[in-house]
Amino acid sequence: MKSTILDGRVLRSRSVPGLEQEIFALLTVYQTLVRMAGDVTTATPGLSIQRVSFTVLFQAAADRIIVAPGPARSSTASLIGTIGRAVLAILLREQRRQRLTAP
Repeated sequence: MKSTILDGRVLRSRSVPGLEQEIFALLTVYQTLVRMAGDVTTATPGLSIQRVSFTVLFQAAADRIIVAPGPARSSTASLIGTIGRAVLAILLREQRRQRLTAP
């Protein structure tokens, strides 16, 4: 979270309640993005969660918030949406997961 969401910035609050609120907000954003990654992989059969880039996901969400269109006019809900399509456009390469055994 420190390198992707904060981008090297420090927390701004100068009080303990303010810091708690900032940290809670960051954790909420992080959990939301992780759930979006889960939605993308659920809606795309055969896609491994390891191929979804958190950085791309975060940037796509930030771009979407900046544009901030009004509510959707269509009656159908898409599990992926604009952010998911941006993530699917830039997937990480598939990697074999290293398996470690306990000694």
